[in-house]
Amino acid sequence: MSQIKKIADKQIKVQKPDANLSTFGFLLSSIIQYHSSKKRNVEDELKSMGEGIGVRLLELIYFRNNKLKKETKHLDMIQFIANTVWKTLFGKNADGIFPQQDQKYGYLIRDDNPTVLRYISEVQGQSGAALVSGIIQGILNHSGFEAEVVHDTVYEDNENNEEVSKYPATFFSINFAPYVVEREK
Repeated sequence: MSQIKKIADKQIKVQKPDANLSTFGFLLSSIIQYHSSKKRNVEDELKSMGEGIGVRLLELIYFRNNKLKKETKHLDMIQFIANTVWKTLFGKNADGIFPQQDQKYGYLIRDDNPTVLRYISEVQGQSGAALVSGIIQGILNHSGFEAEVVHDTVYEDNENNEEVSKYPATFFSINFAPYVVEREK
């Protein structure tokens, strides 16, 4: 056997992203404007794009870190998304994970300042958070955890009992299919 390392055996050097955040914001804003001008549902288009990104991101994370084991429980998968995926995408962990009060198989991931939305404003219900929702849904569905993911901006009451948007603070709501949770029992 030769002592030469095969190219597949070499460790991939993980580098900090080179993309400027404002450039990414401009690109995402342009995508939103393009789909708006074509009279398409912007959130559906962004979510669809995000699903493809999520599948590729999951494969990249597992490829770069071969010590990771594939998750088999839905709670472990949510922890993986809120920690490893969030750190890979945004350089920080998500701000919290909570069970949903009104959904038996639902969980919330909270991010108080999503990097994706830093330079993009929410206009007429068209939010760049749909891209992140699609990424999460793509990761879950590709991993065998069928789920529907939606996003919602955080609102708080002010002194006049009016709801005030705390945009870009966002909840990502994950609703698993019942069989996903039941198969773990």
